[in-house]
Amino acid sequence: MNRRRSLMFAAASGSLLAPLAGLPGAAQALPSRSSVPAAARFSALVGQRFSVAGRSYRLEAVRTAPRANARLEQFSLVLRGRAGLRDGLHRLHHPVLGELQLQLAVSNARGTTLRADISRLA
Repeated sequence: MNRRRSLMFAAASGSLLAPLAGLPGAAQALPSRSSVPAAARFSALVGQRFSVAGRSYRLEAVRTAPRANARLEQFSLVLRGRAGLRDGLHRLHHPVLGELQLQLAVSNARGTTLRADISRLA
């Protein structure tokens, strides 16, 4: 159990990816701790518009998860807008936050709601 916990913590902290640091483009592939804003920062933007693939999406909610580890923050962003975007890695743009690249998943049958599940080191 302790070995599994250590492995999971190493994966979350990015230390398993350290050998990739010497590869070309690795600096862009390994974001810093502060590259994704905290849930509180997103919570202040609920109701505001984000641009995704030329479409406008409204941030409907920020759903936080109970913290099992003081160093790991987990939360979900819920965005609502026009249908037509597929699951995948997308660039989100907001006038205050700038541009973020997040994995988005369509979370309703009509395709109008997107969800991004985020785990970040606090």
